[in-house]
Amino acid sequence: LDSHQLNVARQANTYILTHLDEALTIDQLTQILCVSSTLLKTSFRQLYGQPIRKYIQECRMRRAAELLSTTRQSVLDISISVIWQRQPVWRFV
Repeated sequence: LDSHQLNVARQANTYILTHLDEALTIDQLTQILCVSSTLLKTSFRQLYGQPIRKYIQECRMRRAAELLSTTRQSVLDISISVIWQRQPVWRFV
């Protein structure tokens, strides 16, 4: 990665971590960072080793696990607050 790619990936990561409770899209990130989706996706995957969507999902799951172990909130309340409703992450069998 060159310095520009590294900077793009790090800025995306910072934005993701501070906006986990919002709907996050590649298009939104590219607009905020003023870069192409190809540059964003390629840079992010090279630095963090996974696609952006998977990274966001894992961050949200870690946050949910943290809340489950440190608060008295219900699973439903945590899932609503942490997992954006359009993301099919919570599946109960």
